[in-house]
Formats: sequence, structure tokens, C-alpha cells
Amino acid sequence: MYGEPFQETILEEEELVLAHIYSYFDESGKEDSHKVVTYSGFVSTGKSVHEFQEKWKQMLREYKLTEFDAKKILRISETCGTMEKGVGAQDRVSKILPFIQAITNGLELGISVAVDVVAYKSLPALHKFYHPDPHYFAFYQVIARILRHFEIPVKYQIGLICDDEEKKATECYKLLKKMKLRFPEVHERVVSICFSDSGFYPVLQAAGLFATISRYEAEKRFFNKGYQWGELFEAFRKVDPQTGGHLHFNSGFYTTEDLSEHLQELRNQPEVYDEEKIK
Repeated sequence: MYGEPFQETILEEEELVLAHIYSYFDESGKEDSHKVVTYSGFVSTGKSVHEFQEKWKQMLREYKLTEFDAKKILRISETCGTMEKGVGAQDRVSKILPFIQAITNGLELGISVAVDVVAYKSLPALHKFYHPDPHYFAFYQVIARILRHFEIPVKYQIGLICDDEEKKATECYKLLKKMKLRFPEVHERVVSICFSDSGFYPVLQAAGLFATISRYEAEKRFFNKGYQWGELFEAFRKVDPQTGGHLHFNSGFYTTEDLSEHLQELRNQPEVYDEEKIK
């Protein structure tokens, strides 16, 4: 079965790889137009990703979709392939659930970081260390969570593949370079980063769905804002009763309290956070 936790990779002597495992991430929300931004995606071996993408492409054909555009598909006023408009949210949920089941059966680890935009903006000390845009704080935390995840062997090198958006791609690259200078582990283990059009990468389409649903879930937790896709969020955390497949789940929801605690933790590490040097 594909999607089993990070199996030891045995490489032929002449085989060239960029990394042992790959992570695929997308964002949801903008700092100037949303209360929450999220950065979410999946970490898996190359073999698992290849098998997952073939399964995803097959499902796209079955649903007569050229790609899985989460923003459009979660808009029930639009027809998307065989998903007809105007038949209610529950019908759309039933059409999306098989895609999430393919994710939970096929990929090893899901990571999502959600940030309260106003709360982050109220803590300029964090901006100096990360960036004024909370998107980059989320990007930073995602990398930290990948490196800390107990099931990823510490000797494994990691490649990052992110959805392509010119402005954010440039800033993410700059932030990663800073991380490599600050932390030897990032320098040694995060060996590549690239940006790709999700239209050509089904796993990035899956990351876009995960990021969007995670943002709605965060708005519920932060602001008690109801949403009609709660069943989809829970599906990411379920064990498939038939196959036993499940996604190892790692999420962070950063409110004012969480961000303040994080800032204090940074200040307790003067070797990492020197306020005089980062002004």
C-alpha cells in the first residue's frame, strides 16, 4: 500500500536524487483581505507522491476536471465538471471526500499552520525576526515542524516544492536563505526549493484544498465563525476503516496568546534572537 510512513530509501549507487523526501505546500488567505492566513501541505517520499498523483489524475478524469481548483470547487454556485451547482453543500462534500481519502491513504504527513493576521500585526518584534507578512511566519513554522517531526529520519534531506506566486516565491527563498544561515540543521537538511504551477502538480492541488479548509477551520476556532466544510477538515484526520490508511497530522493555530508565547520563547534564546542585531 502506498502512503506508509517514511520507509528507508535504498538508492542504486548511480541514482541521482535531489532529496530523500519532498514537501508540497500552498497558502490560503492574504494579509490585506483575510483575517487568517494558512500555509499547508504534505510531506512524502518520491515513490508515494508518484503513486498518489496517478490516483489523483484518474479521479480528475472521472469527475471531468482538468485540475482540482479548491477555490472554485468550494463555491457551490459554480458547476465544476460533474459537480453541479445549486444542489447544496452536502452534495459537494460527498464529491470532495474521495479526494481527501486519496490524500490520507496516499501521503504520509500533513502539516498546516494558521495565523491570526491582526494578532500577528500587533507584535512588531516578530516582524523583525520573520517578516511583516504573517504568511512568511507560517512558512518558517512549517519548515521547523518538518524538521522536528519524529517520524522523519534526521539523516533524510528534504526538498521543498511550493505553489508558484512570483512575489511570495522570492520572499520565501530569501527567508529560507536566512534560516540556513541561522540554523545548521536547515542548511544541512533542506537541500532544495522550487516553485511550480499547481495545474501540473496534483499534490499541489491537494495542498491548496488542505490550506483552504484549514483556513476555514482556523476562522472557526479564532472567531467562532461557522462554516459548511467541517466534515472535510475532520476527514483529513480520520483513519480509513477499509485500508487503515491515515495521514499523520501536525497543525498549529496561532492566536495572540500563542504568538506572544512564541515571542517569549525566542527571547529566551539570545543565541537565536538578539534584538540589537535584528533591529
